[in-house]
Amino acid sequence: GGGLLPHFERARKAGLRVSLHFAENEGCEEEHGAILDFAPERVGHAVFMSKPITARLLKSGTPVEVCATCHEAFYKVPLARNIFGTLHKASHPAVLCCDNACLLRTGIDTEYQRVIQTFGLSARDVDKMLTEAVGTTFCDEGTRRRVGDRVEGRLAQLFPTLHGRKPAPAPPGEGGLMGGAGAAAVAGTVAASLLIGVAAYAKLRAGR
Repeated sequence: GGGLLPHFERARKAGLRVSLHFAENEGCEEEHGAILDFAPERVGHAVFMSKPITARLLKSGTPVEVCATCHEAFYKVPLARNIFGTLHKASHPAVLCCDNACLLRTGIDTEYQRVIQTFGLSARDVDKMLTEAVGTTFCDEGTRRRVGDRVEGRLAQLFPTLHGRKPAPAPPGEGGLMGGAGAAAVAGTVAASLLIGVAAYAKLRAGR
C-alpha cells in the first residue's frame, strides 16, 4: 500500500535494489499498477495479472522471479498455465526460483526439470535463462562479472556447441538433451551451475 512506499524509496536512496512480491491477489489492479509505477529491479510471482498489467510488465522488461511449484500448490495454477509460458513466449527475463522449498519438497533442480519438460525448452533456452539470471543479481558489477564468468564456464561444459566447443560423445542409447531423462540430467547440472555461482559469490564477498 501507499504506506510502504516511503520505505521502498528510502531503501533505493540508500543504494539498495528492490524486489517486490507482485500480483499474488486477483482483482488488485490499482496495487499492481502502483508497484510497476515504482519500477522495482525485480518482481516476484506475478501470478494474477490482468491483460493491461501484463502488457505493462512486458514493456518494462522487469525480471520476474517464477516459483512454479509454489504457484501450483498455493494458487492452484497448473504448471502448463504458469506465467512462465507468457514470459518465455515474449522473451521476457524469467528467473526460476523455489519458494517454500522444504514444505513443498522442491529445489531449484526440480523447478528446472519440470519447466523444461512442460514448456519444451531447448538447450539454448536454458543457457539464455541462466545467463540472464546472473544479470539480475543484486551485487556490484565486479562481483556480477566474476560470478558470470564462473557460470558461463559451467554452461560451456553443459552446452558446448552453444559456446563454440566440440561436444563430448553421447552415451549409447541416450535420447535428446531435453527429452525424458535428459531433462533431469540437465536440471541437476543446472543446479550445480547455480551453486557454483552462489559459492563463488560468497567466497568473493568473504574475501573483500
